Amino acid sequence: MSTTKLSKHYPSLSPAERLTLLLAAADRNDDVEHARIAAASGWVQIRVPDTAGRAAALLAVLGFHRMEQLELAAIYLASRGIYGTLGEQSPPHLADTGRLYGYLVQVHAAGQRLFLERIKHDGAFINSTFPGKLALKPAADLAEQEGTLTTDEARALTVKIGKPVTGVQTAEGVADALWGLHEMLVARWARSPQAG
Repeated sequence: MSTTKLSKHYPSLSPAERLTLLLAAADRNDDVEHARIAAASGWVQIRVPDTAGRAAALLAVLGFHRMEQLELAAIYLASRGIYGTLGEQSPPHLADTGRLYGYLVQVHAAGQRLFLERIKHDGAFINSTFPGKLALKPAADLAEQEGTLTTDEARALTVKIGKPVTGVQTAEGVADALWGLHEMLVARWARSPQAG
């Protein structure tokens, strides 16, 4: 049976069943099927404070960025651990890869601080409530002990280990990317209160 014929039954499915189908369509990059399922879904109205969209956007951006930071910290700590264990028998460029990821750990932390300054927040709630501080703190401490690379030094390392130079980020670039994502989500999720 084709998905077009199946789509006639979408309204009779539960929201949980439609969500499963929506996710499957998204996994297949099937925009047509995704739109059919979404169109068959019911709508609910909710009432939330006018800050809810902005808060959701902020949490989405910071949650996404926390995952990026944890990935960088994991690669950095793993590379340093392997190099520390194997020493001279380590794969070529492992020490340089570690230094580059140490730079990225520092840059992403600084970029997040710059982003939070733009929204006039100190970030205390992130550090106290978001998971990952037990991985990020040792990574940041080790990267600081090893010394901070300049952006030019990081670019030189990327060339040396055969990575594209365009992958070297700056704190300002990270902050700009976070701000851009935040503003896109705010435009989508934060609606002005309607008169009436």
